[in-house]
Amino acid sequence: MFIKSADRAVQAGYDGVQIHAAHGFFLSRFISPAYNHRNDKYGRNPELFLIEIICKIRENHPDLHITMKINSSDFSFSGLHETESLHICLECVKHGLDSIEISGNGTSVSGIKAGVNEAYFEKFALTLAENTDIPVILVGGHRSITHMNQVLNDGNIEYLSLSRPLIREPDLIQRWQNGEESPAKCVSCNMCYRTPAHQCIFNLRK
Repeated sequence: MFIKSADRAVQAGYDGVQIHAAHGFFLSRFISPAYNHRNDKYGRNPELFLIEIICKIRENHPDLHITMKINSSDFSFSGLHETESLHICLECVKHGLDSIEISGNGTSVSGIKAGVNEAYFEKFALTLAENTDIPVILVGGHRSITHMNQVLNDGNIEYLSLSRPLIREPDLIQRWQNGEESPAKCVSCNMCYRTPAHQCIFNLRK
């Protein structure tokens, strides 16, 4: 199904696909020792399943950009930990990945403040970026231009991605590009998860 999805993406004109191996979805659970109790090769080396998907997509579409989103850690007892995640990432890189986005279970941390506790998966992403030549993308808690520039300038992380700030301010990137560089207005309340279509409660109150 993952391979057929990539086929459909190419037919629709997309330049790349993302293999979602994070946030407790199927592939995330497959590579997590908390869930994968198999005794065969897919239990001993769970990354083999990801590698098979990557290799087949690459075989079908040599020029397609293949990225993967993965937990730095499951942050749970007996779940995937950083050492295991790093091993899986590096093995997948050997088989044709073009980039990796770093996230983790328990995302959408509340109480994020600009300049205080931004970029909460940064440490792992920096370690990965030091050990691979493909672009590493970091998501999680970006709120200010100042800190985002620091992340990009202090290590080998090449890209940043945002979610909740863009729910509050769909024009955030344009605002920053136009020179209004105050931090994102998102207060990380996570109430957007409880609204229709994940809308920001502050925007609904207007």
